Amino acid sequence: MSIYNIFINTAANIAKRLHANHKDKAGVSYFDGHLTAVANQGRTWLEKIAGYLHDVCEDTPYPVEIVLALLEQEAGAELPIHAKQELAKALYLLNYHNFTSRDEYIVAIGKDLLATVVKLNDLQNNMDLSRIPAPTDKDLNRVKRYQAEYTYLTQKYVELRKLRILFIHGYNSSSLGFTANELRLQLGEKAVVFAPSFSNEIERFDNIVANIKQAQTVVDYEGIDLVIGSSMGAFTALRVKGTPRIIINPCMRPSEQFDRIFLTNTTTEDIAKYVDLEQNLAPTKLEQEQTWALFADDDELFSYKTEFQSRFGITNCLQVPGGHRNNSQRVKDHIIPLIETLLENGVIKYDY
Repeated sequence: MSIYNIFINTAANIAKRLHANHKDKAGVSYFDGHLTAVANQGRTWLEKIAGYLHDVCEDTPYPVEIVLALLEQEAGAELPIHAKQELAKALYLLNYHNFTSRDEYIVAIGKDLLATVVKLNDLQNNMDLSRIPAPTDKDLNRVKRYQAEYTYLTQKYVELRKLRILFIHGYNSSSLGFTANELRLQLGEKAVVFAPSFSNEIERFDNIVANIKQAQTVVDYEGIDLVIGSSMGAFTALRVKGTPRIIINPCMRPSEQFDRIFLTNTTTEDIAKYVDLEQNLAPTKLEQEQTWALFADDDELFSYKTEFQSRFGITNCLQVPGGHRNNSQRVKDHIIPLIETLLENGVIKYDY
């Protein structure tokens, strides 16, 4: 089980226990009838955790610090510092007891992305009058207020939400590599770039399988909107599901490259597994439409342009100047303009 799921499941257990005697407006279990619905609507792991816990500090005596301490204690792990800070801020803002009026409460929420998303999910569930057998005028008036708040927070979400990119580095690189840092530098406040380190011990087939699983986990739990993979990282990116992809000088057949990069310890069994994985790449029509490849004019290492075109078509196959390695000019003149085009054409969507 991933660390993401451990924290999500722990948050669910805490919420179920602390809200054990609470009912929603339909008279059913507050955990089953409302909190689970709000959590399930979250795209990211933090949205799901905050979805389960968003009413704990408001409806029980537990302050934010104690709730997060319980979360770490029962999960048996520490939250990353940025995640803990985001959760602490959101849980504070989502407690209306910390404000003098409902309007002040909503305005404060609208200044924080995590709190805004959770409140939107909360409002969406609360506006569903089908949960209440016989809605009264009071219920109808409350929903009108919720609708106004929902409209306001939706606009705030648009203002706060940034493009979320996963960059997958190539062989013999890391999270500190050039391309990830250059993307961060040139995109600035327009995007959040996730660039974890992936295993470079690719002579072992199990490690490439682990890399693919790691990338898919980040996509699934961090709300990634776009995956970018370079060289060997593109091999991994091509196997990630559920998001548009940009691949740069993709190494589509690493089994052919091991001798060249002196990975002489690769076993015959590992190479056979690589060959099988390479041959079984079968993109769906949607994946073909949502995968773009950049091929350098003077790639000194390899070019799999013909193979890419045979599997994905020629429409999204683009030529760029230079060699195999990325540089600032390529990021500026080709990668970022492509990202902007995908946003303008609605290929990348992250509206609420």
